[in-house]
Amino acid sequence: MQFVREYRVSDPAICNGLVTCFNDCASRDLVQRGRLGRQKVNLDLKNSYDLTLANIPVEIRQKYADAFSRYFDELGGFLDDYMQQFPHLRTHTRPCHINEPPNIQRYPPGGGFFEEHFENGGPTVANRVLTFQTFLNDIAKGGGTRFVYQDYVCRPEQGKTILWPAGFTHVHCGVVAPNEEKYIITGWWSYDTES
Repeated sequence: MQFVREYRVSDPAICNGLVTCFNDCASRDLVQRGRLGRQKVNLDLKNSYDLTLANIPVEIRQKYADAFSRYFDELGGFLDDYMQQFPHLRTHTRPCHINEPPNIQRYPPGGGFFEEHFENGGPTVANRVLTFQTFLNDIAKGGGTRFVYQDYVCRPEQGKTILWPAGFTHVHCGVVAPNEEKYIITGWWSYDTES
């Protein structure tokens, strides 16, 4: 639990804006079934609808610019606090940034990322250092994130943001919400590649 840190987005309107953006994009067929990395869709392991921020057209991104700007400003503050708690992340590693586009995801009732996994498990994602995830809506039953080795379930509450190491020490999976949709935004701080 020590390295899983919880924060809170200050204004529910930020989360609501991101959910509305997702649904706007879904109505334009910009949302895809969730995949496991570059693999095919496998609903036995992951049942979600995903929107990578890189696929949001400029005109839609501008429509929701305030929500995105405010969200990433607050996320930057959360990272600063996390690095104050664990200063070796700043002093003993290469610089890290959000180098991959984050994803907004919707899990239908009974859906989830069922497979236990970690975020830098493979050569194409080995540069990931920290993971972030924000719950964009409240869920009454289920819907959290379970960390296997920490024996900890983070409960889903709108605006709750969790940061954790991307490595194998933080294997996790989704907890099914049987009756409600679950919306999250998630992404990674990764080592900058050398140019």
